[in-house]
Amino acid sequence: MHTLTSTADTVTAIPGMLGYIPAESVVAVLLRHGYLHVIGNAGAAQMTSAGLDQFVSLALAEETDTAFVVAVAGTHATTAIDYAHAVTAKMAAAGLEIAATVHTPALTEGTRWTDLGTGRTGDIGDPYSHPTALARLHSLGFPIAPNREAVENLFTAVDPVAELAAAEQATISDRDHGAKVLRELADTITGYTHPTPDLTARTIAFALADRRCRDALLGLTTVGTGAGRVLTEIANRARGAARIELLTVAAVVLYAIGNTPAANIAINRAHDEAAATGTEIPTLLELMTTALMTSLPPSGLQRTVRFGAEVAHTEYGIAFDA
Repeated sequence: MHTLTSTADTVTAIPGMLGYIPAESVVAVLLRHGYLHVIGNAGAAQMTSAGLDQFVSLALAEETDTAFVVAVAGTHATTAIDYAHAVTAKMAAAGLEIAATVHTPALTEGTRWTDLGTGRTGDIGDPYSHPTALARLHSLGFPIAPNREAVENLFTAVDPVAELAAAEQATISDRDHGAKVLRELADTITGYTHPTPDLTARTIAFALADRRCRDALLGLTTVGTGAGRVLTEIANRARGAARIELLTVAAVVLYAIGNTPAANIAINRAHDEAAATGTEIPTLLELMTTALMTSLPPSGLQRTVRFGAEVAHTEYGIAFDA
């Protein structure tokens, strides 16, 4: 974890934590014992009383003790600043120490920030070279996105892959065939490569074969933080129930490693697919939706991840590093 040294350091760290550069929003940077621990973000649509409660729930669930609240807004600065003050008051009432409440028109290098409590000002550093951004590039394999829309585009469906022949689908969950799928997925994650069309088709069939196959995919979280990216790329070439299941598994992976914004997008796209195709919402999707709405700590998913790794080992002889 990164130790924050100043208000300027904190504001500059935000894009690296979120994975994109926010705009017209309010961000809460939450610390535990001086270390950057978790971050919450509310866009214009989330600036509600319920959003205030979610900020506090996140802070308390993660056992954080200090908050920086940052209004990032130019066009709607007054609205964002008012909401930032409301977030500050709510968190202070919950017992958190408020390090600063800040406004900046944009999170770009050289832009001026202002401490709304003291009037002190300073310049934002380079978000792309901040330690949080470099850590993200190293662990996830991709840099900060220019905005949230760019992150959402990572979850957009593309041309579907050709389905496996019926005979292959019938045997995909067998021990040998399933082990081959899991092994190749692990190699793709650790090798920072993209899933081939063949692996994509076999993974889609594997995810739908039965519940133990889906559960085994959850164990990929322990292989590397790039598991969310690989599963998302596969989900984007699936449709219906398979896309829903794979997006949900990707959401578990992303949330477990602390990438809450991406996990939220994955869950929303899974619900969109269910509505568009008339597919019943699976239990895991319901549970993940609740986890995100109630700000369940990412650490709360470790049991689910370990279970997935155990299924992969017991059913398919694959030992992920759980």
